[in-house]
Amino acid sequence: MANKDFISRVNLKLGKQGRVCQLRTLSFAVSALFIAPQLVAAQEAEEKLLPRIDVVGQDERELLKIPGAVNVVTKEDLQLLRPTSTEAALKMVPGIVIKPEEESGIVANIGLRGLSAADYKLLILEDGVPVAPGSFTGNARYYNPRIQRMESIEVLKGAASLRYGPNTIGGVINYKTKQPEDGVALTTQIGTFGYREAMLEAGGRANSGNAVGGINIVTAKSDGFQNKGYQMNDVMLKGGMALTDKQWLGVKFTHYENDANISYRGLLTADYLKRATYNPAPDDYFLTKRDSFDVNHQWDISSDVKLNTLVYWSGMNRDYWRFDTVSGNERVNGRWNYNDTVKGGNRSFDRKGIDTRLQVNHNSFGIENQMELGLRLSDESMDDLGVTATRANPRTGTETKNILQTASGAALFAQNRFAISELFALTPGVRMENYTQKTFDRRNSANNGATSNSEVMPGVGATFQIAKTAQLYGGLYKAFAPAQNADAISGGTDQRLDAERSINYEFGARGSNKNTRYELTAFMMDFDNQVVQSNS
Repeated sequence: MANKDFISRVNLKLGKQGRVCQLRTLSFAVSALFIAPQLVAAQEAEEKLLPRIDVVGQDERELLKIPGAVNVVTKEDLQLLRPTSTEAALKMVPGIVIKPEEESGIVANIGLRGLSAADYKLLILEDGVPVAPGSFTGNARYYNPRIQRMESIEVLKGAASLRYGPNTIGGVINYKTKQPEDGVALTTQIGTFGYREAMLEAGGRANSGNAVGGINIVTAKSDGFQNKGYQMNDVMLKGGMALTDKQWLGVKFTHYENDANISYRGLLTADYLKRATYNPAPDDYFLTKRDSFDVNHQWDISSDVKLNTLVYWSGMNRDYWRFDTVSGNERVNGRWNYNDTVKGGNRSFDRKGIDTRLQVNHNSFGIENQMELGLRLSDESMDDLGVTATRANPRTGTETKNILQTASGAALFAQNRFAISELFALTPGVRMENYTQKTFDRRNSANNGATSNSEVMPGVGATFQIAKTAQLYGGLYKAFAPAQNADAISGGTDQRLDAERSINYEFGARGSNKNTRYELTAFMMDFDNQVVQSNS
């Protein structure tokens, strides 16, 4: 990391603060975290004013209901570690592997349970909202939320992942943003390689206590290790209010932009072995802008019935400008040899959806039950524009590609937790996904095409409390990752690519006492189909 050698902080606070078949993996994971086991929750009033979809929940009791491995990076953990990126924060979570690309964590390179950090097998959320540009059309790695506005991170593996959608073969990561607090706080950081960061947080509450709002502004820049400099600005506006004594509304807007002097090209072997520190692609730039808007509504219909509805939208632009190398003479004296041609791979994304969940506590069959029903409708698109420019005019040029990719989907989900006894609970569930993908080539209509697919994903999990400080859990579920538009539709032809499917098995034990929390998990992923992109 660019600033890992030295960081100095100043805080000023005012007020309150293709296909390959039959691939199996068998793995074993252990975690022992010497921290207080309870998940930190905000005051009940604040939570209801700002409703959101949690993956794990607000306290230890919710965690113990999940029939799968769970890890939480708490507010205290983040305050202690002071990570400069979400990737840095996740390094403490067992089972997660980070593939470093550059020190600022601009793109997400996160693998879970041995799966590649470059694949689409991990669902990443922010307050329950998908953060990737698209599940079917776009590259899941292009956007990585800023850690400075997060209060905790939930990591969920196992059968409970069914509740949240496609690309959950590895599991789910949910970043939870900070709740507004009364007062103003200014935090600054400086570090090596010209690292500079400033964060302003401000919030307030109505005298009645029925409305709250706040703002979080972060600006950061660095010369960068290997001179891979960047300048980033991130803004989050968040607020909420009580509509009635049983209904609450929360809204959130974010704006993010980052101009980064980074590239896919790396050092050649000899310079890498010599630990060279120059930028191997000094004129390549990765330019990102993203806006998002979420609306959350919570309705406590009764003491046993609750309805949460989330409406979300995000729009993103990613312009990637790379210089070509000299054909036939790509390397000179152990370094890349560039010509004056600039290739622009410029993509814009639009994503919107609605996710509604009904939770019902009931006493059917003479036992306690917790049922959840969910519906999600989604729509996404990606404009893929190719441009050839020159060194003299590196941001404009001749159009070489203009393709629109779209996808729409509908998903239904249902699960019921049967508390068969005070010690044993069984949770079966099923998720059904139907999605349609289309490609429109604005330069060559012969490449237009469409495809549709449906998936049914059943699962079952169980928990057994064998002692006050020990619980067994296990599960079996089916997960899938859809083929992306560019693979599913080629040359106007539906390639009839089935989704990548996996039957996941998991068994583990967890527990805690006053100072220690432990978790031990064995799992296996049995793939019956993998979609693999060709390197040719």
